[in-house]
Amino acid sequence: MKKENEYSKNFIELNIEIPNQNVEINNIEKLIDRIEADIKYCKFSFNNFQSDYYKYYNRIVDYLEYVGQLSLVIFNIEDIIEEKYFNHYRKENPEYVKKLWYAHYSELHKPYSRLKENCYRLIKTLDKRYKKQFGTLPLFND
Repeated sequence: MKKENEYSKNFIELNIEIPNQNVEINNIEKLIDRIEADIKYCKFSFNNFQSDYYKYYNRIVDYLEYVGQLSLVIFNIEDIIEEKYFNHYRKENPEYVKKLWYAHYSELHKPYSRLKENCYRLIKTLDKRYKKQFGTLPLFND
């Protein structure tokens, strides 16, 4: 994290139109917070625990998929950002330029990464509750 701040003073102006997805990011963040509260405070009954588990698990996976779709906006310009940095800093040490463009790319990707990490954390929490209830992790059938 500290290195990103170190590099950020040397970020270049990308001049790329990136859609503002703040509304979508805030909405999915609220959904993730809501499901987190549901998982944390819900009293799962033994009889319905497996169906509740799969219901929450599938919702989290849907959220992950949605965040992944949102993040494609940034993912799809990764090569363009890299090219702009290497053109702009062509006389600099290539290793430094690589770290610099990747720090900028990571900064752009941060809101999506944070949401994905929250989803994975929720799956881990859900798995812990499942394991506590049944002594094993769930089996998934394809």
